[in-house]
Amino acid sequence: MQSNNQPALLSEEDIRTRVVATWLADHGFTAENISVEYSFEIRLGRGIFRVSSEKSVHSSVFRPRADVLVRSCVDARNLLIVEVKAPDEPLDENAKEQGISYARLLRDGGIAPFVVLTNGSETNIYDSTAFCTTI
Repeated sequence: MQSNNQPALLSEEDIRTRVVATWLADHGFTAENISVEYSFEIRLGRGIFRVSSEKSVHSSVFRPRADVLVRSCVDARNLLIVEVKAPDEPLDENAKEQGISYARLLRDGGIAPFVVLTNGSETNIYDSTAFCTTI
């Protein structure tokens, strides 16, 4: 995914800005279709827990925001969640479950049917409704 004439990817942010943003633009998505660090609500019975960009929840288990949400240009349906990991971070079962859980938590625009998981050198695409690798 990375050529020899480009600087090394050092962080999750490098991957998001230099790899993911380029890939999305190459596939016709514009800034209007993309939300970065997307926050959402979790409903537990009658209670609603708001996870927002302003107030972080600090936990080794719960990461409160999806890295990138991509919506349809036509009807604003949610299409995919992109979860970006650091270059040295594996794309393991925990990372897969994190992305799929974010895709399933979306309300406005419906569940995102796909999750793209990348660390810059490896990329997996999952069907968030069937919980399986699609490509």
